[in-house]
Amino acid sequence: MMTAVVEKIQKLIDHYCHQAAREGRPHVVVVAGVVQPEVGGGRLLFANGANAVNPTGQPIRLDADTPFEIGSISKLFTSRLLYRLDEHYGGELDQWIGAPLQMSPSVATIPIRDLATYHSGFLQDNEGGVYPDGTMHDLRSLFDFLSTYQLPYQPGSCYAYSNLGWALGAIAALRWHDLDTDAFVRALDFAVREDLAGLRMYATGVYYDAMFADLPLVYRPEGPLKPEARYYRPCPPVQYGSGGLVSTGADMLKFLEYSMGRLPGGRMSRELLLQQTHIVDAPHCGEVSPKPGPLTSYGWFHNRADGVVSKDGGIRGFTSWIGFKGWARVGISSSHGIFVLTNSHHATGLGEQAMAMLLAAEPAGVD
Repeated sequence: MMTAVVEKIQKLIDHYCHQAAREGRPHVVVVAGVVQPEVGGGRLLFANGANAVNPTGQPIRLDADTPFEIGSISKLFTSRLLYRLDEHYGGELDQWIGAPLQMSPSVATIPIRDLATYHSGFLQDNEGGVYPDGTMHDLRSLFDFLSTYQLPYQPGSCYAYSNLGWALGAIAALRWHDLDTDAFVRALDFAVREDLAGLRMYATGVYYDAMFADLPLVYRPEGPLKPEARYYRPCPPVQYGSGGLVSTGADMLKFLEYSMGRLPGGRMSRELLLQQTHIVDAPHCGEVSPKPGPLTSYGWFHNRADGVVSKDGGIRGFTSWIGFKGWARVGISSSHGIFVLTNSHHATGLGEQAMAMLLAAEPAGVD
């Protein structure tokens, strides 16, 4: 049985799909997961499932196991691998990455802690146009570039959203010492799946072209993505640790509950406590008059106004958002949270609206 606020969230995602259909996007679908104490756990919601099709136009089921590309939410899973590499997010890149992967001294000495909190010293690169063409083609091209690259900013001094930085984070997390890009992708997939098996998440891993026919057709603002596997590749394989993972509603609901500290042992998990207590506040990089950057922890962003901890993702038309109310104190788990997956734009807007609904409906004194 739905609570009143869950009914409102269902209407929100239904309305989004209806509006998309009126705008010429009839196959837009949404999967959302809601956690609130009133229902004693998480609940999955679905919108427009009757019209779900794959990229070639064939009908598919929209359910808990439907795969979606999750874009930059992948960084949260890379952060988990970095934590398993070193529980203090300690060391520098050259401690974990070695020959034949060559880096300039400037890059080699980036602290893992700064990289994992978005203060790596790299330029902001999520809008493209920062690095020479071909830099991300494969590991050889990437490290040929990095062998002479000089960071524009001192690591730890300022905030800039760097996909390249997080790509290096995944490479470091695997202690990778090889130029074979395909082998790296397989190793990353194995590491992510092995790690998440402990949370009983069995569907989350790197994107492969073999998944193409199981994905929902994707809409970008200009229309449907072309129905060929190559257009559904989320990003260059060397960046899969930054934005190349695929997940499902069932897995994301487990991850949301885990991140909120609502699974057994979660309230006292050292990893989760770090997300709540090691929060970095630094100005944006490159500003003439430095303005405050966002509050960040290891992979996550913390909203200054309402205390919501969140991360969004957007890749090749897929968008996603996950967020929850920050813990009141150590040992007290989050009360409310939500994630949104969709094959079109605006997951962040949907997630933030739904989160506001949850917080407005929150009773006093929940644990």
